[in-house]
Amino acid sequence: MTVGYLIIHGTSQDSASKKETTVQLEDHLRQSGEIVFGIGGPGSSEQAIKLTDKHNIYALEGYTPIHEMGLPLDYAMKLASGVTHGSGMSDIVEEAVEAINQMVSLGVTTIRIISFSRGAVAATMTLNELNRLGHRILHTVKFEVTLLDPVPGPILVPKTLKIPHWVDKVFLQVSEHESRFGFRHLNLIRESSSTQLLADLSIGVHGHVGGSQEGPLPRLIKDNFVNYMDIPYPRLAPDEYLGLFLDLLEDDEIAKPPRFLRSLPSGQGMISRNFESLPPEPQALTMPSSLITQQAKLYSPSIRKTLEFSSFQSDYGFDRHGDRFNNILQRHSYWGRTPIISRPSSIVAPTGVVTHPPQFRSTITRVPNVGGKAKAVIALMGIGAAAGSYIANKKGFGGPPQSGSGQ
Repeated sequence: MTVGYLIIHGTSQDSASKKETTVQLEDHLRQSGEIVFGIGGPGSSEQAIKLTDKHNIYALEGYTPIHEMGLPLDYAMKLASGVTHGSGMSDIVEEAVEAINQMVSLGVTTIRIISFSRGAVAATMTLNELNRLGHRILHTVKFEVTLLDPVPGPILVPKTLKIPHWVDKVFLQVSEHESRFGFRHLNLIRESSSTQLLADLSIGVHGHVGGSQEGPLPRLIKDNFVNYMDIPYPRLAPDEYLGLFLDLLEDDEIAKPPRFLRSLPSGQGMISRNFESLPPEPQALTMPSSLITQQAKLYSPSIRKTLEFSSFQSDYGFDRHGDRFNNILQRHSYWGRTPIISRPSSIVAPTGVVTHPPQFRSTITRVPNVGGKAKAVIALMGIGAAAGSYIANKKGFGGPPQSGSGQ
C-alpha cells in the first residue's frame, strides 16, 4: 500500500503558518519522506498570490505568511474576499483534483486528506467533484478523510454536502462553543453506511480544533484523529494523555463562565457556553467530548469505574490519575454529590445526516477526601490482603483444586 497525503488548510492558513495542526502535520510528513501535497486555504498568502499571479510560479518562492505581509496592495482584494466569504474555493478544488491525479500517477493507492475549517469544506467539495466527473480512480484508490471543524462561512460556499459512497473512512471533529457569526458547521450527509465514520463534538472554539488556540484540547484532538486515521505522527503516551485530560478538567474556562475580553484579543474564537448549574450547587464538571472521555477511561481504570458506577472507585493509591480525578470531583461536589455534564457519541441518522446528541447530566456520589496517610494505610491493606491470598493459595487453602490432586 502506497499512501499519499493531501492537506488543505483553513482560511488564511498555508504552509507558512506555524501553530495550526494541519501545518504541523504537513511539515512532519514531508520531513518523514511521505508523499505530500499541501494547499493553502482561502484568504491565505499562497492563494492570494496564485489567484493574482497565476502565470508567475516564482511569486510563490519564499512568500511570507499573511500576518507578516503588512498591506500587500496587489493581493489585498484576494486576501479580503477569501477571508470574508471564501472566494477561490473552486480554484482550491481544482488544485486538489490535480494533486490527486499526480498522486495516482506516482502509484499512490491510498489517499489521506487532512483538512480544517473552509479547507475541510473544500475537501468535501473535492470528493463531490470527483464523483461528478465519474473519475476513473474512484473504485481503485482508497480515500480516508479527516475533516476538522468544517465551516462554510456566511455566503457563497455550500452549507450542506454529501460524503460520497466510495469514501472508505472519515474522521469528523467539530467544536461546540464557537459563537462568531458565520461559523455554523457544515451539514454533512453520509451517502452509504459502507463509509466508516467517527464523529465527535468537543468543548471549545474553532481555534481549539484547528490548533491555533493552544492548550491541552488541541493536543488531545490531534492525538485522537492521528490514531484513528493511522497517520504516522508521534502519539501521546497514556500517562501524557491522562495528564492533559485532567489539565483540561482543571481549566478555569471550563469550571466557570468565560471572560469575553479574554477571548477577544486572540482572534481564534469567541466562546459561548450555556451554564445550567444554579446556586448553591457549584458549576457542574464538563467532560471535554465523548471521544476524549472514552480514551481517558481506556487509559485509567479508576476514571472508567468512577464514571461507569457513578461513585468514586479507587485503585488504592496505585492510579495517581484516578486520585487526581477524585480531587477534581471534590472541588465540584456539593453534599457529597458532583454533577457531571457529558454527551453520547455522535451518530448518523437513518437519513445519513451526521448528528450530535444533546448533553445530559449525571451525578458522581460518595466522593471521599482521601488524605495521604489514609492512602498509605489503604495501600498497605491492599498489599497485605494480596500477600495473604497468595500465601493461602500456595499452601492449598481455598481456591480451586490443583490439577493432579485427585479431587
